[in-house]
Amino acid sequence: MLKAQINSNHDIVCLQETSFESFDSDFAFMTADYDHVLLSKGRMRNATFYDKRIELLSSFSKDRTLITKMRKKDDVVPSNVFYVVNCHLSTGNQAKRRLKQVHEACETIRKDITKEHKAMVAAAASLKKKRKKKNNKNKKKKKNMEEEKEELTAEPSEPSEPSEPSEPSEPS
Repeated sequence: MLKAQINSNHDIVCLQETSFESFDSDFAFMTADYDHVLLSKGRMRNATFYDKRIELLSSFSKDRTLITKMRKKDDVVPSNVFYVVNCHLSTGNQAKRRLKQVHEACETIRKDITKEHKAMVAAAASLKKKRKKKNNKNKKKKKNMEEEKEELTAEPSEPSEPSEPSEPSEPS
């Protein structure tokens, strides 16, 4: 029945309450078209299936929530990442817990983006420092070459007239 509902036209499929014990046999039909990540804890787990053209960069899990960071493998802009939150919200009279689940998922993503941003800023600063150092080195090299060129093209100074050798004095 599930196989009929899920076809390979989807890039991402999120499921909750999958059985860890029977997961491989229950979802064997999906492994031809999808890779997957499974929530690491619990008898019943969330599973995020993703098309094989998508690259999994990392995953996080907390309180029945599975967060995956991904990007398309053929994307020409490697920084085009996206996050998928697969959250099995708590049932019943637990509104605060449900809100906490969503809040923690958003905070996890915010922290990851902040960490990525700091790493990119540091890499950019390092690159800028290397370029500046290289430019200074090139300027110094250019200046030295110009000085050498000036020396070679400068008119030679007139040689001073050789002084006449002094005659040896005769002993008296």
